[in-house]
Amino acid sequence: NLDESLFRTMGDHNIALSEKGPEQAAALGKFVNEYFRQNPPKGKVRLWASPYLRTTQTAQGLLANAPDVNWDFSANKEQIFFDARLREREFGYFDGLNDEQNAEAYPIQWQHYQKLMGEDKNLGKYYATPYGGESAADVSVRLHTYFETLWRDQAKGITEHVIVNHGLTLRCFVNAFFHQHPRDFLAEKNPSNTAV
Repeated sequence: NLDESLFRTMGDHNIALSEKGPEQAAALGKFVNEYFRQNPPKGKVRLWASPYLRTTQTAQGLLANAPDVNWDFSANKEQIFFDARLREREFGYFDGLNDEQNAEAYPIQWQHYQKLMGEDKNLGKYYATPYGGESAADVSVRLHTYFETLWRDQAKGITEHVIVNHGLTLRCFVNAFFHQHPRDFLAEKNPSNTAV
């Protein structure tokens, strides 16, 4: 996500890690390995990831550098459990275009989106849906169904999870999981890459 021009030529799900990404994933793996060494899990640890290319690469780098963790295995003997509900927010037709380009390419839809955002763009940033995409509120609703998966895992004794996803999705995750008001979502900034 360092080169925003890539969004104009390829789908968000196909954007790979930058040159620095593998180093960050390796450092993350070492952190996770040390964390579970100091805080032994009660059982197996489940590694989840968005199926996007860059999150898959991050999860693979994490695994390669966390060999001492008691990782869980999926039914097909994989150590990464993929879930599309962890994917990044979709901006639809507005993806990869700046404000001026959106206004020119989709004048009616862009004007409607700006109206939804509101003059102060306060809670509108949470509720406004880009043309063909989803709002942050939509992402939060999507994640609520993912939480049910975590509860089922807990009933099976899988109580510790590592989740590799995306900045805005993570903010929605925290907001929805802790039943916070959308104001709290707006107050948070996207975390840096591989932040814990």
